[in-house]
Amino acid sequence: MRRALLLAVTLVGCDPGPSAPRADAGDFRESSPRATACSALAQTLCARLETCAPEYAKAEVGLGSLCTTQLRDDCLRRAGLGGSHRTFADLEACGREVSAMACPTFLERYPDVCAPPPGGLLVGSSCAFDEQCVTTFCGRGDDTACGTCQAPPTVGEACVGGACGRGLVCTSARVCERPRIVGETCGPNAPCGRLLFCDFDRCKPRRALDEACGGLNECNPFDAAFCSVTLHCARARSAALGEPCSLSANELTLCTPPARCVDGRCAPALLEGAACGSAGAHPCAGYPPECVRGRCLVRTVETCGAVP
Repeated sequence: MRRALLLAVTLVGCDPGPSAPRADAGDFRESSPRATACSALAQTLCARLETCAPEYAKAEVGLGSLCTTQLRDDCLRRAGLGGSHRTFADLEACGREVSAMACPTFLERYPDVCAPPPGGLLVGSSCAFDEQCVTTFCGRGDDTACGTCQAPPTVGEACVGGACGRGLVCTSARVCERPRIVGETCGPNAPCGRLLFCDFDRCKPRRALDEACGGLNECNPFDAAFCSVTLHCARARSAALGEPCSLSANELTLCTPPARCVDGRCAPALLEGAACGSAGAHPCAGYPPECVRGRCLVRTVETCGAVP
């Protein structure tokens, strides 16, 4: 749950168009059109996240340049490459919509205008990112680096590597379902929306800081809140590099990025190729941090040979 928003706001490609030359393909230069477009959207997203959920932003991606650099670099690994048909105009429209959104709407669901258009890779093609595919879905198995373009799972169908089609979530039974709204019946296989929790089989708004709570997932994660041993929503503590940390349900102490909580202490994030996965955490650097088959991975279209 804590990374749900970040997965939702992953930056995607900015293809200059099928007839335009990709002069900046390959090495990424700070002054390239692609870098300019990716930087602008990264700044917009990070600014909105800091406004709407400052404690969450601080704990997950960091503030200021730490956030924008990570999101920009993630965009650059996808932008205009491997079949992506996202244009500069698409990125600009996404930025305008995000800037105008009310905070609850922004935190609940990424706007439709930011969804990737169909890519150029056909079903069955090797892929690294959804936006490369004509189906806008790159299905990957658990703990695998690459996937294949395929139809996105719909309601009632099995999740693919924990992923579903746009707007759907993967349940504990690994089946895709739509998130329920306030007042609807909920349960393990009928999940509530991101800002809600299931309370006696009904979806209710998550508790705010200092409100009484009864267990895990009742407090608002975008306040970096958890249900403490006193059964009140408390704000997670921050820890610096080398300090003790905790990811337990009732004692949440988060490391300040880019450090990660490893074996109960804030440790440097690991670089690509390093062994990872200690204590069930992701000690890898970058956004999003990926640990695949015990090694830190920085995913690119070249990783999966998806360069047409």
